[in-house]
Order: sequence, then C-alpha cells, then structure tokens
Amino acid sequence: MAQETMVHAWDGLDAIGRSEPLPADMAADGVDEFLTYFLGLPAEPVGPVGTVLLTGTDALKVDGNTEALPLLIHAAETE
Repeated sequence: MAQETMVHAWDGLDAIGRSEPLPADMAADGVDEFLTYFLGLPAEPVGPVGTVLLTGTDALKVDGNTEALPLLIHAAETE
C-alpha cells in the first residue's frame, strides 16, 4: 500500500510541477511487488515473448556504501 500511496502522491505533485525523485528503496520494492504479484502468476504467454531490461538510474546507499537492489525475475525458456 505504501508504494501505491507514494506513486499517487508523486503523480499529484507532478501535475502541478512539484514532483521530486522517489526513494530508491521504495521504487525498487514497488517494481518487485508488481513483477511478483502481477506478472509472476503462472500463465501461458498471450503476446510476443522476449526480454525486458530494467536499468536503475540510482542505487540504494546502505551505511554509505552503494549496493545493488536484488530483483529476481522467473521466466520460462522459449523456443
């Protein structure tokens, strides 16, 4: 719920020209939640199958060190 609230707040601020970058950890958690719960359900592909590359423009800093945020995507092999 926090990600949804954050995105709606950002959308409202962006509409009036006052948006700010979202916190990297919250953004990564939101992407992970979307991929896990919306796209992670077992089903047959309904369209073209391919690869999606997600590239972050920032990194989470933990104790002053930059660390990659893990993002695991399960995909079936295609012929």
